[in-house]
Amino acid sequence: MKRWTLSAAALVTMAAIVTTMAPIAAAAGTAGMATGEKDLNIVAHEDDDQLFINPDIQQAMSRVVPVRTVFVTAGEFNGDSVSREHYAQQRELGIRAAYAQMASVANQWTVTTESLEGRLIELDTLTAAPTVAVMFLTLPDGGDSLQPAALTNLRQSTTFVANTIVPTGSPVTQSYSYNQAQLTAVLVDIMTEFAPTVIHTQDNRPDSFLDADHPDHVAVANFVQTAADAYAHRPVLVDYRDYNIQSSPANLSPDIATPKATTYALYRSFDSQATVSPGWTASQYTRWGLGTSWATVDGQGRTFAFDVQGGVVLVWANGAGPVGIGGSELSSNLTANRNADGRVEVFGVSMATGDVMTSFMTTAGVFSGWVDLGNPTATGATGTGTPIVGTNADGRLQVFVKNSGGGISTIWQTSVNGTFSGWLDMHGSDIQGSPAVITRANGRMELFASTRGGVLNWSQTAPNAGWTAATTRVTTAVSSSPTVAANADGRLEIFYRTTAGAVGTLYETTSGGWTTTSTDLAGNGGVGDIAATTAADGRIFLMERDKDGALSTTSQSAVNASFANWTSLGGATPGTPSFVNTNGTLTALAIGDNDALFAATTQTGFTSWQNLG
Repeated sequence: MKRWTLSAAALVTMAAIVTTMAPIAAAAGTAGMATGEKDLNIVAHEDDDQLFINPDIQQAMSRVVPVRTVFVTAGEFNGDSVSREHYAQQRELGIRAAYAQMASVANQWTVTTESLEGRLIELDTLTAAPTVAVMFLTLPDGGDSLQPAALTNLRQSTTFVANTIVPTGSPVTQSYSYNQAQLTAVLVDIMTEFAPTVIHTQDNRPDSFLDADHPDHVAVANFVQTAADAYAHRPVLVDYRDYNIQSSPANLSPDIATPKATTYALYRSFDSQATVSPGWTASQYTRWGLGTSWATVDGQGRTFAFDVQGGVVLVWANGAGPVGIGGSELSSNLTANRNADGRVEVFGVSMATGDVMTSFMTTAGVFSGWVDLGNPTATGATGTGTPIVGTNADGRLQVFVKNSGGGISTIWQTSVNGTFSGWLDMHGSDIQGSPAVITRANGRMELFASTRGGVLNWSQTAPNAGWTAATTRVTTAVSSSPTVAANADGRLEIFYRTTAGAVGTLYETTSGGWTTTSTDLAGNGGVGDIAATTAADGRIFLMERDKDGALSTTSQSAVNASFANWTSLGGATPGTPSFVNTNGTLTALAIGDNDALFAATTQTGFTSWQNLG
């Protein structure tokens, strides 16, 4: 059994935090999500930012926060009718034009160099918008026949050396060599100098059931992960899927897809090798989303929220913190629940092994070391998805997760508050994202999981018992994980993204069946999962990350009724929100783009966002 442990200092701090009994809503803070955000984007090629990370870059510019994008390769491969050096220049010119357009200022730049680890690196700052800058490391593109697969080789070998390209017109006039340690050190230096609160990069573990990705994308994402772990602070790291988004439903609303496509078209006018993207400008998917179940309440009504920042898992206990509880190399998609005795337990996935990991509160009120619950598929299979945790009628926790075969696997506590069983394959195929689970009033659990073409449903045959085979509930395109909540009369309702940023719902009827056609709840045009919960008054509340990167919410106009219009609560978040219910009060939680935890509670409406630190 693998285990990571906490330092003595962390244990003392954690013990102090969990004894705090003040209500979470009373924590000091400022209205709205505080400033201090700084966005760093690190990608392989000049256009990866446009195709796969946008619209998040343009949204950050609209908030007038510092934005810096680092391009690791020159993107030159074998050039075209011109030299490698001239083609690399074309791509840099296209990037500068695109960033000026996104910032709505003239395409005029202050071109300088920085010396990092003994190497000069081009740093260009937008003259009329000096919060916007780009950097070009100009390492070889993977398709360059003179230095083939340079980034992949750098990632795999400590002794391999790659030499940079010198683009035509660059202020850097000589080539520099890099080995693995030197490239990592340069990335750490960039993080240290810029001090980002959020780092956007590419897919470090592409799903093998989706289209293949470019090896440069994967290598850069893993270099960024290593550098972020070595960086001294606690940025949120967001990984974006790349080529394989073309095989998933187009999920951007026209409000943000159109500007994204327009910006890429401007870039493409400079790049003589660029082609029209196969649907990439109409989509954006993260590889490891935050999900909506990263917060929970313990048996004493205290709120616990979890996030991965700076390479470790942080916990906010009842609004105080955060405190690190280890968890090196865990993906950002954590889920939490409480045991029958009230102790909170958090679950995640090791990106290195694909194993499901857990840490739980002990009787002393601190979190245990991380316990390895094994791999749902086979040793070393890294296609494990986001875990979700349900509660059996007798209080035993049960974990559900996408396995490396594309189906769902489960483990469960063999006794109340106890250890877990071995893994059981529940079958299914083409599962995307995180499943959703809910326990009915009669004690039976219901499980839901998205595919690209709908939502599947498994039902527990009796309380604490086994499961039926999967039934297809939704039969239209789905672009997020599902979430589920219960109406006041006990009928279940599931929520999910469809296409073009819309939110869909399917629900049980009063006769016991399910509706067969998805109902469009519109939404405010964002991407990602929809947080859903039932408040103390019996109404279902929803919250989403909207087309502005902020939070929007809606609720049923009355119990068992339809939903009202969506309302923006403002703020800015790199992930998705989570709900907790304490003593009749509904609280929405979000990780801000400045890395802090924010809370908003319902009164006649949601309060302003309160900064919990």
